[in-house]
Amino acid sequence: TLIYHSFGYVQDRIAEGHYFFTDIQKEGVYLYEAEDYKFGDLKINPARDRKEIAQEHFEYWMKKAKGFYRNFEFNFEEDDKNLAAFMLHQATECFYSAITLVFINYRFRTHELKLLYKKSRSYDAQFAQAFPCETEEEKGLFKLLCKSYVDARYKKTFAITKEELEQLAGSIGKLEALAERICKDKIASFV
Repeated sequence: TLIYHSFGYVQDRIAEGHYFFTDIQKEGVYLYEAEDYKFGDLKINPARDRKEIAQEHFEYWMKKAKGFYRNFEFNFEEDDKNLAAFMLHQATECFYSAITLVFINYRFRTHELKLLYKKSRSYDAQFAQAFPCETEEEKGLFKLLCKSYVDARYKKTFAITKEELEQLAGSIGKLEALAERICKDKIASFV
């Protein structure tokens, strides 16, 4: 799909450090380059700007995560366990997006919860509390959640119990609470 913006718009987003446009600048291939149109350097955002950007990302992704969680609740009540599992995966992914965007102003382009879990722990070790993976049961539950992105939608053999969904929902509730508290503290630190 072709996405286009004016040169000035792209230049402003790069100057703001917007992850989508900075990725294009860093990783993109020039198809045509004109003398009068050179992209500027990335600027480090003043803390005031960084705070506004982080707050916008936080509000957007937390709202999406909560929406997916409401969809989980509906599907759980309708006894559509596989779709409920998928919605839990989506909610978790969105909570992690909020976290990474607040901490590093970047959203990883992946659905792999293991990677997002690992990254969140690198920003604050408390994020590990949502999905402790010390026992085989805890590891198995997290693995089930990770597999639900594809398997819950496309594999007839995917199976998850109401009890497993309830346990995962509890973990995702912890992740939400941690994200609310830790991200708000991080945003407040951008003075």
